[in-house]
Amino acid sequence: NTLNAGLGAARNWAVAGFSYGGTCALQMAVNFPDVYPTFIDISGENMPTIPAGHQALLNSYFHGDAAAFARQNPLDVFKTGHFPATAGIITVGAADSFYKPQGEQVYAAAKAAGLNVTLQTLPGSHIWQAWRPGLQNNLDWLMQRYDVTP
Repeated sequence: NTLNAGLGAARNWAVAGFSYGGTCALQMAVNFPDVYPTFIDISGENMPTIPAGHQALLNSYFHGDAAAFARQNPLDVFKTGHFPATAGIITVGAADSFYKPQGEQVYAAAKAAGLNVTLQTLPGSHIWQAWRPGLQNNLDWLMQRYDVTP
């Protein structure tokens, strides 16, 4: 028997990440739902950022074009996109006063957009103590999302 993960259909693809990686995972799932219909956003942000600030991000990556940023920013894409096959898990640390409200905002926007999404609050703050169970506790769910029939 072989698992055939990644070979049978788009349902075999998922994306997950911690912190900035969680933000990226969400971006990939929202902007390419046919490719990444499954995601786990572990303590991610409510939008892509860089340390130099939002205007620097716009200037560096979008030629100063705020509309171009909005076309790929998940919270904006949720307003007009369609995600009938997308499912995700968003996890936040219970003691994470900075990223937890952002994760809750992402969850509310995803839910309003019709995504099959779950919010999980885990012990800890913005550290591995909260990140590890965000992935480890959801591996069974992830495997159930895969189409692994031969």
